[in-house]
Amino acid sequence: MAERVLYIALSLDGCIATREGDVGFLDAFQDADYGYDAFASSIATVVCGRATYEQVMSFGAWPYAGKRCVVVTRHALWRDAPPGVEAWHDGVPALATALAEMPGRVWIIGGARLIQAFLHAGAVERLELFVMPVLLGGGIPLFPSRGQRAGLRLLESTTYANGVLRLVYAPAA
Repeated sequence: MAERVLYIALSLDGCIATREGDVGFLDAFQDADYGYDAFASSIATVVCGRATYEQVMSFGAWPYAGKRCVVVTRHALWRDAPPGVEAWHDGVPALATALAEMPGRVWIIGGARLIQAFLHAGAVERLELFVMPVLLGGGIPLFPSRGQRAGLRLLESTTYANGVLRLVYAPAA
């Protein structure tokens, strides 16, 4: 059974991007090793929404080569989608069920609505959050105030010299 994981950075005020979707606030924190390479090598499948997919495509070289990538979207993907990229049109509950039966870890990348849908479906087994010591003063919240209430159990925490805090949670039993 696949473990579905959220691995994401957010501002201290809980935003994963500015209102415009910009994640440039993360650039100031590229000086530390947060274990991304080890994490990425442990992933078999990445799941993202259409906007996140398009944003990643705009960065240049496809960073998930050799991995399956499922894009949750209502529309067809570009004809030049990288190998291993597929569209999913049947909603998050059905996708969560399908992913649970697959081998390997699954990374729910984003965006915020997709993450919320997975959390609402009870389809995230591990939340690995990197809290950046910056206040955006607004933006796209990871956990909108209209979300459902859920208990979490802290598994690990790490404080980095640059002020970044890594928090690893599992859903409370």
